[in-house]
Amino acid sequence: MPVILLMDKASSGERGTVRQWFENSRFSTFEAANVFEALEEISDFTIEACPDVVLVNVDSYDNDFSLMRDMAGNGDLSIMALSSKASIANKEDPSCFRGSLDKVATHLDKLFPSSARTNERPASA
Repeated sequence: MPVILLMDKASSGERGTVRQWFENSRFSTFEAANVFEALEEISDFTIEACPDVVLVNVDSYDNDFSLMRDMAGNGDLSIMALSSKASIANKEDPSCFRGSLDKVATHLDKLFPSSARTNERPASA
């Protein structure tokens, strides 16, 4: 199951840095325009390989996180917020994480160990 990474629409400079980082990373990505497109992408059984990370531009971390959690149910969906200020992190919920790009990258390495990857897929973001 891919990770959903919420990014603040207001931080356009930061989004460019994040896109560049993911283009140069080992993670396959898909950039969704909104939470609905993100959920559509991860639930589409017709695609050959689901991306590792779905980047989603959001207006409100709290509102969009809640919406995505409600729509996805209590499955294996991991949601991250690229922010040190977002209040969605819940220490009791391991599927919920927030932090800077460095912290997100470290967390992604834990979720997707490089030794577990058998084939590299090109990034699409």
